[in-house]
Amino acid sequence: LAGSFDAQLSPDLEAVAAIKRIKYLSEQSERKRSPEARLAIDMSKIALDKTKSSTRSTGILEMKMKEDSGKCFYQVLVEWKRYEGFWNTEFGNELFNRVEKLTEFLKASSRSSEILNLRLLHCMGYCHDDMKQRLGFVYAFPKSAGSQRYYLRLNSLLKDYTDGNLNPPPVGDRMRLAKILCQAMFGFHRAQWFHKSFSSYNIL
Repeated sequence: LAGSFDAQLSPDLEAVAAIKRIKYLSEQSERKRSPEARLAIDMSKIALDKTKSSTRSTGILEMKMKEDSGKCFYQVLVEWKRYEGFWNTEFGNELFNRVEKLTEFLKASSRSSEILNLRLLHCMGYCHDDMKQRLGFVYAFPKSAGSQRYYLRLNSLLKDYTDGNLNPPPVGDRMRLAKILCQAMFGFHRAQWFHKSFSSYNIL
């Protein structure tokens, strides 16, 4: 080629390269895993609800647990993490490994959540939304949520009471909630886990 050559890829090309790398790494990793240990969830199996939030989505996940069993449907919450074009570099391998390790950790810890009263949502795996260049950690709604398809942040609930000049919930209810949250945080400390952003914005 005549003339100078710019080694910098355009943002669009970087995004395409990053998407392909993530798909490749995911496929390679899943081939090494048994069906029970798989982490990746096919995006086509998740029917997302319409939402304006860029960080969290709700929806229905369709899963086939065993070859001879029927389909199961789970109400799920997906926590999104956007990725940038630099995932197309070797650095992307390290970032992808971290995503998988975090998913494995979340799956294992959520299984023991009830023992330590951590009140974690059950992590089912991660998904890759290449249309919006984001990875999502997929969590099952707790059984206590029943059939409802939405979640509410504690901060939003507190704001509704303040904005509407409503009487606060009974003291007993507030103390019970405070006790539950203290027990959960104590469980985190007892397990020697680090945490951040523990606030009413992140309590669902």
